[in-house]
Amino acid sequence: MPLPHIFDPSLLIDYIKTLFEERFELRRQFPSYGAAQREVQPMLQVLPKPLTSQHIRQEKETVVTQHDSRFNKVA
Repeated sequence: MPLPHIFDPSLLIDYIKTLFEERFELRRQFPSYGAAQREVQPMLQVLPKPLTSQHIRQEKETVVTQHDSRFNKVA
């Protein structure tokens, strides 16, 4: 009886074949990125704004100099 942690290479080959078949089918169905995008656009939901949009963006240099951690404290 094989051990459960031993990998069967034929499973990987089957998985890769499945991925390629799906990729080719999608390419046949949607010959271009634009065609695929037009197809799914009506199904896409409106995404909410990111939580960071509520805050004023600070300059990176300012944030870095204000950052305080246990590693940059003077002993």
